[in-house]
Amino acid sequence: MLRRSGASRGTRIHRFLVYYGNTRVGVADVHEDRTNAVCALIVGIAKAHRGKRIGTIASRALLRKCFLDFNARRVESSAISSNSASLAMQDGMVEEGRAVERFKVGNELFDEVRFRLLKREWEQQVASRTAPPA
Repeated sequence: MLRRSGASRGTRIHRFLVYYGNTRVGVADVHEDRTNAVCALIVGIAKAHRGKRIGTIASRALLRKCFLDFNARRVESSAISSNSASLAMQDGMVEEGRAVERFKVGNELFDEVRFRLLKREWEQQVASRTAPPA
């Protein structure tokens, strides 16, 4: 008998398509660890559509989903150190560390840069964006 991997440990993978207007431009996964109330985000935008802040908008929507719908207390993400667009897309997330020489691309080694955002930090960011001007 086959069982879905991780189902008994309280983990789920949620898959999303990212659209720009009516055009599918990317994919996103949320790896939800219900036991620890942690979500991990993976967002990929097609090369032709990068640089339009689509990834940033998708990431914000996923953060909201993680904190409000999945009741996460922490959201994590990572990026390869050579991907400047992905590093710039970590909207409001805090760099938490690096896995040095984690990836080999061709003959070059690159770090994995790890990010996190706690629910209380996200709530403060949302409040500051929506607060009326003083």
